[in-house]
Amino acid sequence: MLLFIPVFRNGSETPSAVSLFGMEGESAWLGIVFAVIIGLTVLNGICGAIIANFDKPLWNKHRLFTGVGLSIIGVIVFIVTRQPYAGIICFALLVIKGFLLIKVK
Repeated sequence: MLLFIPVFRNGSETPSAVSLFGMEGESAWLGIVFAVIIGLTVLNGICGAIIANFDKPLWNKHRLFTGVGLSIIGVIVFIVTRQPYAGIICFALLVIKGFLLIKVK
């Protein structure tokens, strides 16, 4: 979701929001860091869908903690780099994950 919707700030001069692939006003390494964080979170979700087919509760528990950790890292990175919309979306997903973890226990 964060790869394609316009939630990233396009430099400090323009107030427009762009998708991750449309960022031009920020440095290239920052786009790479964002893509890696988002990619790892997506891979964690795919692994969760695969692990759900197995009867391995320990694997699922580790994947849940990894997903929460990646969400926390995403929120911190997006807020520190002054990407408020992406940070808010990641924070909302983190809150939803927290409620789901509480509900499961």
